[in-house]
Amino acid sequence: MLLATILAAQGALARIWLDRESGRHPRLAAVFWVALALSVLIKGPVGPMVVGLALIALCAVQRQFSWLKRLYPLQGGIAFALMVLPWFVAIYLQTDGAFFDEAIGKDLLAKVGSGQESHGAPPLTHLAAALVTFWPLPAFAVLALPTLMRSLKSPVVLFALCWILPSWAVFELTATKLPHYTLPLLPTIALVAAVLLSRHSEGETRSLSRAWRYAAAGLLAVPVAGVVVANFAAGPVLGTWPSPPGAMIAVLALLPGLAAMRRLARGAAAAALPPTLAAGLLLIVATWGFTLPSLSPMWISPRLAAQVGTVAGCADPLVANSGFNEPSYIFLQGTDTRPLSAVDTAAFLLEVPQPGATGRCRIAVVEGREEAAFLAALAESGRANVTPATRIQGFNINGGKKLDFGIYRATDLNE
Repeated sequence: MLLATILAAQGALARIWLDRESGRHPRLAAVFWVALALSVLIKGPVGPMVVGLALIALCAVQRQFSWLKRLYPLQGGIAFALMVLPWFVAIYLQTDGAFFDEAIGKDLLAKVGSGQESHGAPPLTHLAAALVTFWPLPAFAVLALPTLMRSLKSPVVLFALCWILPSWAVFELTATKLPHYTLPLLPTIALVAAVLLSRHSEGETRSLSRAWRYAAAGLLAVPVAGVVVANFAAGPVLGTWPSPPGAMIAVLALLPGLAAMRRLARGAAAAALPPTLAAGLLLIVATWGFTLPSLSPMWISPRLAAQVGTVAGCADPLVANSGFNEPSYIFLQGTDTRPLSAVDTAAFLLEVPQPGATGRCRIAVVEGREEAAFLAALAESGRANVTPATRIQGFNINGGKKLDFGIYRATDLNE
């Protein structure tokens, strides 16, 4: 949804900027401001950052500012405020201002200044990751690069570069890095590559140096081979068997992948596109349809929720968890699930149910790193040698850590 709103705002902005000499477009301006407001409601400052940096770059490169009036900044700014401010006022009143302290002071600034949640990485990490996450686009973009300098005066190319470069620089300089951060820039990279490749005949593309064409072909083929290997290796790495359908379908993707590589090595970009799409489709089916669903250790949240239901002893248990606060787990377990510290989780388990609430048994889900503190708190209350009703091991892809959970029942404390 964030990508859709940014694309809508940037698409309207592009139409207005490209037609800035001829007339006004109030409907496009309305699309721009509404899309920008929706992007703020979805994900705060990301949309305004991408759009705002593109605006600044366009004005700086062309040294023109008069065209900005075609955005109807006064009327648009008022409409933008009317759409956004009610939510900000409501959330401020609902949380007594705590939301802004958390979202801005602890979340946003922490991501900018340090690698939050073990996601820190040096500059140029996004560029390296995009060679895989943006596949197959990098191969075609590399093939188009030699003609980029000759096309800088093209309005379409200029707009695209003003969209890409400033925001990409910000993402690279931000300490916290996740692969999806640069997603709002992917469509315009595809646009530039398509424009540049479509303006030249196949013969001109073939005239590129062999090293350049082979580099593009390698960027196309290596990720295909890597995903094929991953479909075989992911299961054993996580302690399970590979998915036979996933592995076999992934191997089939090598056939169109190699055909696309050979065509790209010859500089035949248009001819390489169909087998590239075929390889991508096969890899999607293999990876998302078969291999990933078979990797049970990484699907921690549904396994935890299922085990809680199995051992609880009642239909509607009251659950507290310590050390694992993934939103997916809270969603599956129930929105009344209590994320607590280890000591507070022990107190929760020891708490005597209020009158009328005796039908809700109590369960504590404790991750291994919090378990010592949890058991110490129980021991201080006279409940020593408490053992969990069951244990679950898994692998958290959000941080790449092995996790071990103990699931404790309140009824076990009295035995």
